[in-house]
Amino acid sequence: MKKVLSLVLIAVVALALAGCNKYESIDSGVTGEIDIMLWSGNGEYMEDIGHKTYEPSDFTSAQNQAAAYAVAKEFNKVYPNVIINVWAKADDPHGGGVTWQQE
Repeated sequence: MKKVLSLVLIAVVALALAGCNKYESIDSGVTGEIDIMLWSGNGEYMEDIGHKTYEPSDFTSAQNQAAAYAVAKEFNKVYPNVIINVWAKADDPHGGGVTWQQE
């Protein structure tokens, strides 16, 4: 019984993985705007972050912003017409008595 169950499980996983191969990428000419809110930032709103040039010193105590910047730069190499804005909320998600929902 365990062998049959194992074979069925393997078959289901194989079929699921085979279905993943049918992914078609988005046209690189797509346009749009993405707004990202991060916690533990420096409280800045950075517009179109992927198309700007920042130095490491611009991200003082805000490694989340630096990570978002690096991802946005690479993303915009593939999708140059997408604008990525980052709101780096200072403190923790509920810092300063303001919740994420209120932002």
